[in-house]
Amino acid sequence: SMSEMERNTIIQRLSNGKEKRFNDKERVCGRIPYGYKNENGLTTVYAEESKIVDYIFKKYLSLNKRGYTPIKRMRRLITLLVRNGYSYRGKESTTQNISYILRNSFYFGEMKYIDKVYKHNYETIISKRLFNLVNR
Repeated sequence: SMSEMERNTIIQRLSNGKEKRFNDKERVCGRIPYGYKNENGLTTVYAEESKIVDYIFKKYLSLNKRGYTPIKRMRRLITLLVRNGYSYRGKESTTQNISYILRNSFYFGEMKYIDKVYKHNYETIISKRLFNLVNR
């Protein structure tokens, strides 16, 4: 019973720490989104990858306007990324990588944790308008 109580105490402290970081408008946990890098404890935009993120959003929107189905859009986008020599962290992009990028609101300045949403203080890569056009 002592170890169970200790485990619960550790979980509670970790949860409180994450919530405090989130309320301070800092990135809480998880992997740094593609297009950003961690330098000396600060999350900043990584220029090379941020160009790819911007390209993915704009190209996906243009393929959507052409009337492609979601599957054809994704296949065509992967083909264009490979043709331009763009990779996802050194590997070929997959539909899961691209879907995660397209649905991640961190790119326009919004951070989510559990059921709360805040504007973060990090530099954005795309506009909220572009994000909404892609995700409608």
